Amino acid sequence: MGCEDGVRAAVRRYCRGVDRMDETLLRQAFHPDARIRMGDAVDGGVDDLVAFLWRFLPRRAMTMHYACDVLVEPVGPTAARAETYGFAVQRGPDLVTGFRYLDHLVAHEGRWVITDRTTTTEWVSTDHPAPLPPGVPTGIRTHPTEGTR
Repeated sequence: MGCEDGVRAAVRRYCRGVDRMDETLLRQAFHPDARIRMGDAVDGGVDDLVAFLWRFLPRRAMTMHYACDVLVEPVGPTAARAETYGFAVQRGPDLVTGFRYLDHLVAHEGRWVITDRTTTTEWVSTDHPAPLPPGVPTGIRTHPTEGTR
């Protein structure tokens, strides 16, 4: 996998791992010796990040991370820097945050992994959604028409 695709894949592994509370997938985004900084909440390694997230995430009904713009700057054939702009939607309580990931990555054991990450929060918005109309499907994991043919 090329540098840019590999870096984007690492960012996606992290986002999907958080949203699904899939610790294995989340860990696959990082080098085992990665350093991670997330404000006052995390300043340490992957174990520290997982410990924080697994205390925080169960209090949320759901999270959805959107990694929108990823600028990748190769630093030689096996290293890169990346800056990712995105936002995360959280339910229970309802919250939307705009963030940036400032990452250093390397090619390691066949995939690109994050060796150093600083997460910044750019903005926060609370949301008080209106109730959905009756009968609108939510939280389903299959297509609504499966099994109807």
